[in-house]
Amino acid sequence: MIKNKKLKRYALCFSLVAGLSMNTLLSQNLIIGLSGSGAENDPVLLSNADDLRLLSAFIYNDVDYSTATANKYFKLTNNITFGEPIYDLDGDGIKESNMIPIGGRRDSVTASDYRLFQGIFNGDGHIIRNMQILYDTTVGFVGLFGCTWGATIENVGIESSSFKGAGCVAALSGQINYASNINACFVRKCNVEGNYLFVGGLCGAAYSGSTIKNSYITSSNVIGTNFVGGLLGINSVNQDNISFVTNSYSFTNVWTTNNSSYYGGFCGYSTNDTAIINCYYNDNWQQSDSAESGLYSLRGNVKTLLEMQNDQFVDTLNNEQDSLYWKIAVVVNKSLPILYWEEDAENFLEIVSNENSISIYPNPATEKVFISLKDDFSNKSVCLYDVFGRMIAKQQVYEAKTELDISKIPVGTYLVSIIREGIIVAKNKLVKK
Repeated sequence: MIKNKKLKRYALCFSLVAGLSMNTLLSQNLIIGLSGSGAENDPVLLSNADDLRLLSAFIYNDVDYSTATANKYFKLTNNITFGEPIYDLDGDGIKESNMIPIGGRRDSVTASDYRLFQGIFNGDGHIIRNMQILYDTTVGFVGLFGCTWGATIENVGIESSSFKGAGCVAALSGQINYASNINACFVRKCNVEGNYLFVGGLCGAAYSGSTIKNSYITSSNVIGTNFVGGLLGINSVNQDNISFVTNSYSFTNVWTTNNSSYYGGFCGYSTNDTAIINCYYNDNWQQSDSAESGLYSLRGNVKTLLEMQNDQFVDTLNNEQDSLYWKIAVVVNKSLPILYWEEDAENFLEIVSNENSISIYPNPATEKVFISLKDDFSNKSVCLYDVFGRMIAKQQVYEAKTELDISKIPVGTYLVSIIREGIIVAKNKLVKK
């Protein structure tokens, strides 16, 4: 309380001298219409699709090559789902897009007319869905971020979205440059299509000392001609400024045409054997009728689906890191590894069971869960417990499949038990009850 009083007196004194209080200085917004000055303790807050569009417009209208975002902080506050298309970016007279990349080029005529994102973007464990950025085959630098310079993008997912353009096309960032960093991000159920060079599911091109860490792509389609990769199109390095990709994986489809070159399940091309470390891709990545794999197409290590669906693979991805980034989400359904922040972001209602005698679906669930018993179900009850062992619900079993209403219970992790049989989840370990 004493410190607070002193701070208030100091702020009042400052306002008498300079005409502005300290609080007023902190509240000056970097972008009109968005809260936050961009300082580390006062980031620009982005809560919906319109806020992302305001950030994009702010960069495109900056005459100083977007230096206004340099070292500024930006933070998502919600999961964001885009609505109906409002832009005709490919010029066919039909509105098919609902977002313009954050950074990139203002037009396709002046090659040097870059508008760069140079800030620190913290997704704060949120997911962006239904984004559509669909240009014609002459416009490049396509993705949520078109082009970055010394930027950081972390803790954000892109899901159920589509991206199309010429070169440097991806879901998260078309190009990252000059020591930019991507960390703990994912792409899922997206379509990425480029008609020229440098097409990747997560990032089109990584240059000049940039890094990609602890990131993945699943259940998507990546389509291109040359320098095409499941996660990254090209990792361009030189002796002085190596760009690194570490602890990441791709489980997605890669489509190329005949006579394509430099393409692969993880990275289409990397000029340094040591720049892609502890990274993996699925064995059936190639979906096209190209005659043969392109040069440098085997960057990363190949694994089967079963090899990616176990705790050993999670341990491999977490290997020699200061923090644990990876986990298996749903034990029963054998999921691929996800990032630790995802379950918190989705507010999973994770109901798990002993799969030898109980089958439960859907998992995660929202309104109802169906419980199927594989053995004798007579004279048994379905019991639902919270993580503290308290019984939340109990229902008599009358047939092999029982429906349980969970719409009124809080989100969280629960134990489903038949009499005394069941398991609970504690991080990556199973604890028998």
